[in-house]
Amino acid sequence: MRKAFENIFLFNFIFFVLIFFYFQFENQYFLNNSIFPFDAIVYKDLAISLFDNNYKDTIDYTSTLIYYPHTSKVLYPLIIGFINKYLNINLIFSMFYINLISIYLTCIIAFILLSKFVKNNLLNLLVIFLYLIIWNSQLRASFYNPAGGFAFDTFLISLLTYSIFMLDEQKKSHFILICFFLILLSLQRFVIASFVLILPIIFEKFNSLNFKKINIKSLLKINLNIQTKIKLFILIVIFFIIFLNADQHGTYSRIKFILKFLYFHSNPFEFIYTYYYAYGAFFFIFVYVFLDKKFRKKIFSKLNILSTKQKNFFYSVILISIILSTIGGDDSDRMLLWFFIWHLILVAIVIEIIIDQKKKLLITIFIIVHIFGSRILTQGIPHYTISDTFLYYSQQTTTNFKDELFQGPKILKKFRNKLTPYKLITIPGIHLENKSKQIITYLPDGKIKLNGTINIYNQAYKYRLNDIPFPFGYLHNQRNAHVDHPWHGKWWVRFLFIFQWLSLQIFIFIFYNYKKIIFKLK
Repeated sequence: MRKAFENIFLFNFIFFVLIFFYFQFENQYFLNNSIFPFDAIVYKDLAISLFDNNYKDTIDYTSTLIYYPHTSKVLYPLIIGFINKYLNINLIFSMFYINLISIYLTCIIAFILLSKFVKNNLLNLLVIFLYLIIWNSQLRASFYNPAGGFAFDTFLISLLTYSIFMLDEQKKSHFILICFFLILLSLQRFVIASFVLILPIIFEKFNSLNFKKINIKSLLKINLNIQTKIKLFILIVIFFIIFLNADQHGTYSRIKFILKFLYFHSNPFEFIYTYYYAYGAFFFIFVYVFLDKKFRKKIFSKLNILSTKQKNFFYSVILISIILSTIGGDDSDRMLLWFFIWHLILVAIVIEIIIDQKKKLLITIFIIVHIFGSRILTQGIPHYTISDTFLYYSQQTTTNFKDELFQGPKILKKFRNKLTPYKLITIPGIHLENKSKQIITYLPDGKIKLNGTINIYNQAYKYRLNDIPFPFGYLHNQRNAHVDHPWHGKWWVRFLFIFQWLSLQIFIFIFYNYKKIIFKLK
């Protein structure tokens, strides 16, 4: 009992210290100015229109690149709209508080889940802490993009996957609970709910096949129990209710979407880029251990404590995260991080193995690169300016290079090009009033031509020093917006980023295995 209390106290202490720190440190431009960028435009419109029928008349459907299918995600807008309407809390802060509560609850789920695989609770807390300080974790994203539902989506996904993994569906109360969580996730992320339900069935079917006697009949034969049939029925009902009533504005095509990103990630470097971009040192350390046959056996031995059903589900969830990050959309890292509680199991096991092997140098390197790769020395994202002027330049965004917003080594300022204040008109949809505003944005002199287009050859810093992701991230917060993004980023920036990680990966592998390599060469 005492140990459990100590764990709870330590967990809460770590979490709230981080919140306090990011309140002082992280970029809060969107939060302080009630700005709703990207997908949040739709969430804002839905949240208000659900409780105000007249609001729809003010919506500018051209103010977001894709309106549908975000209108099918109704749970998050419904909750924040209710809080805003009946608790009289500012809409942006309603979103912010929901996301903070969501990541807090998700971390509790993560801690409980981790303790089933790694008995060292201090190590589990350390792994969660190390994850939360990553620049694109749900905690930091809740500060620099509070209007997005990243943390909320993650909580729903974690809630459903954890309940399926842990609860016994044969018990009526457990099954009702799973169905309830399935409904919640379906109302926000229908596609993911479908994946979570259907893929484990396929995975289990694959494992049960006798490949010596395989035929078409055996492949097509799938016996579903009554619980699965009920869950599938729930999904179908929700699909028709939500999608038939969703606002269909936009030119979205799911097939074109999938094919586009499938083609993009067919390049192995683009595919693996997402994992270093999302997890940094976590992925680096996992790859090192997984490449070693002896260590790989230890990982699988840890997973052998699971029942066959749990093991099938665990592997299915890992596979779902890979599939969604590959075909799901622009922010492939975000879709990977939706499933972070399951990925942290592998990370915790790997770190435990390394500690047991007393590889002090590897641990030291891991900590150092995690500090830089997680970007804890600078703010998660630059100060974005969102305007139609930048329509074809990184999702209508660019960085405001105003001197007062600079954070990082002051020596970099010596390499700045001349900055000029520009008067820009913001996208109307990012504001509560759905009206454009004039703002002052500092950009390199000559950045904007007279016709309002971008001069991409005139950069903020000489030699584009601001865009170089070294070491393993950035030393300052005034890089160009989305310059290292998996989809929107510049190829040479992405190359430099992954080159660092792969070089370190190869060096460490050779360093610890040079004797084996020399022996094989002889």
